[in-house]
Amino acid sequence: MKKQAFWMYYRIIFILNAVLCFSEYVGNAQSVEAPFLLYSPSPAITGMGGAGTALPSDDPYNFFYNPAQLGLSGENHVSIGIYPSPVHISPAFSDILFSNYTLHGAYDMSKLLGVFPLRLGAGFLYQKIDFGKFTRTTENGNVLGVVHPYENAATFSLGFGFDFFLKISGGISYKLIWSRMSILTDTANPDTKGNADAFDLGILADLPVLSSMPISDNLSLDLSASAGYTFANWGSDMVYTVNNSDFGSPIARTARLGYGLSGGIDYKIKDMKIKLIKIDWTSEANDLLVKNVANANQKDTTYTQGYKPPLGDINFWDNVIMLKNTSTSAVNRHGVKFSIFETADIALGEYGIPGSYNKMTGSTLGIIISTKGIMKILSLDINNNIIKFIANHFILQYSYSRIKFDEYDYGYGNIYQYRDQSYNAIYLIFSGF
Repeated sequence: MKKQAFWMYYRIIFILNAVLCFSEYVGNAQSVEAPFLLYSPSPAITGMGGAGTALPSDDPYNFFYNPAQLGLSGENHVSIGIYPSPVHISPAFSDILFSNYTLHGAYDMSKLLGVFPLRLGAGFLYQKIDFGKFTRTTENGNVLGVVHPYENAATFSLGFGFDFFLKISGGISYKLIWSRMSILTDTANPDTKGNADAFDLGILADLPVLSSMPISDNLSLDLSASAGYTFANWGSDMVYTVNNSDFGSPIARTARLGYGLSGGIDYKIKDMKIKLIKIDWTSEANDLLVKNVANANQKDTTYTQGYKPPLGDINFWDNVIMLKNTSTSAVNRHGVKFSIFETADIALGEYGIPGSYNKMTGSTLGIIISTKGIMKILSLDINNNIIKFIANHFILQYSYSRIKFDEYDYGYGNIYQYRDQSYNAIYLIFSGF
């Protein structure tokens, strides 16, 4: 028995919206549990097509995409990210809300260990999908009461990194997942509770091609290339207890593989460097590693869940390098971000989901406004110690992204258009300690 047995219509609605919100859902894996674990929580990374596995980032949500990001974070810092208001997930049902918050920190241990170049990072992420309130009724339509289904997860992550010219890092995340679904018709057990746990494993490498190469007296050039892989949501089934019996179904085990390129020009003002302009590019492929396996017999055909190998159906050349959707299940995501004076960023991204049943294409836009660059410049001429401390150590950032659902094919030859969807988040960063 699966969750569909007690949730039916509302689960169908949720599965559709999981596809629309960057999940790796395809037609051969419609029965995975907790698909909200696939939602891209960072507006900044969502603006780049949701590709956050392989491009080093200081975003507070970066370990969601690859826990190894914690080992490559920039200067020592503690950061907080939160949504000002929940995101309306469903294009048709405004009661389905997605919300989260994160806490993230990193520290360069070489200051304590001398020449040994070790960096450690840790992160916590809480996510919740709220399906709203529904009225329970008998088969005759008599009202029994109100139920409020939801699912949530808490993620604890650790990362470490080394710098021997090639920067390389690894990371691990542990997730606790809870589900509370509801039976809407007459029954003695209206609430169905489930739980699961899972791990993410990740690796990330960053190669500095050029580091502070002089262009003029005050200008220098940086170039780097990176690659990353994440094995996400590896763990137990979501187990539900109904009438003293346990029933399980797999959660969304996923492979993510990609690369990134980054280049920037630094401008030196007195003894300080500020990034005049920076361009980041990244491309990755994701594949849901859960699949339905048909078991045919003379009387009936049943389906059980199986698992693909760690890379799934990802073809690195076609799906990652050439940006093709030649696989029947691998999702391509790619994006570019332009940053000016460490103050304003604009990101553009695209994605495409292939498959014999579900087909979707779309694009993303991200905008980031940060006090980092302004505060750097102000700190040069500020004489007040308190203001100077705030300017040197605190950063406030606002991130916005918009997802445009270009088209979706239900499999009947009909193409449907969907409205845009937007994400907002506020970051507070304490750095330089």
